[in-house]
Amino acid sequence: SLSMLELAGALVRTMAVLKAVGVARHFLYQAWAHPSGSRVYLDSSATFIDRNGIPLPTLAAHAAAVYFLEDADGRGIEESQAGDARVVTARFLRAGKAIDVAWSRVPVKLKDAKNLRWTDREAFDLMGNPIVLTPETRLTQAPIYLRTRPN
Repeated sequence: SLSMLELAGALVRTMAVLKAVGVARHFLYQAWAHPSGSRVYLDSSATFIDRNGIPLPTLAAHAAAVYFLEDADGRGIEESQAGDARVVTARFLRAGKAIDVAWSRVPVKLKDAKNLRWTDREAFDLMGNPIVLTPETRLTQAPIYLRTRPN
């Protein structure tokens, strides 16, 4: 079973990859059945909202992905090796500005991710919060957004 952070990261990685390669729309379905049918209202959106009606981190991660990528044009996927890690970057262009979504399943320091352009970009975490990157910052399974700085 995935933790909420792992699930949120998987959701954003899926959205970024599909959009970067040109998929216009994709849908997330949760398939299950309960013999009585009485729990549909509780479980039908369990990926985004818990059984008490409280939004989960996956909902914030989804909202951030939509915010950054909704009107962006996919420019493909780039993969590069960084020691034992493989850095994946989904590339986008929106209103003439580059937006990259980057992650690595094996944690790697940004200074070791040689093909990743990050020093001249604004950076945001999985939930869309601004972050400050340093050469020691680790790239993980939780994607980050790298955006061309505004003029």
